[in-house]
Amino acid sequence: MNRNTIIGAALACALLPAAAFAGATITVENPYARPPMGGGKVAAAYMTLKNTGGEADKLIRAEGDVAKKVELHTHIMEKRDGRTIMKMRPVPYMEVPAHGQTVLKPGGLHIMLIGITRDMKPGDAFDLTLVFEKAGKVKVRVPVKKISATMMHMMKQKMHGMKHEQGMPPKGMQMQQQ
Repeated sequence: MNRNTIIGAALACALLPAAAFAGATITVENPYARPPMGGGKVAAAYMTLKNTGGEADKLIRAEGDVAKKVELHTHIMEKRDGRTIMKMRPVPYMEVPAHGQTVLKPGGLHIMLIGITRDMKPGDAFDLTLVFEKAGKVKVRVPVKKISATMMHMMKQKMHGMKHEQGMPPKGMQMQQQ
């Protein structure tokens, strides 16, 4: 290897932003959040996490000032007294497989926003920072989208029997968290 090649390679590496190394294998597609229901102080963010790298990675936390607490969550279904109850539970991480994706969606994995600190109306947006074990920090702009009548009906059906510590759903709906 000649001297010019070595200098050129070193210069190219020095000019690349840190993000080219830190977060290059993780991309975020279709992020969105729904406004809190019934004037509550709890909402969730959803998105697709894509990993173009050859190694699995883990989303280990999310950060943002849109809520007092930002947690990684999932839903589980549990039978109790002949009823099926949906519960939200924090998870320590969300795995994103090598050359694969993890979908955060209603009724599944999601980013829980507890103690909303500002208005979240359709058309608003907020920033989240996703922290991955290997890829590092990835900043995401999350738009707030309106809940359609069909989605509202489906959510009411799924959420019947659920309770969350902060911010209660509309009257007639129950939520439980452990």
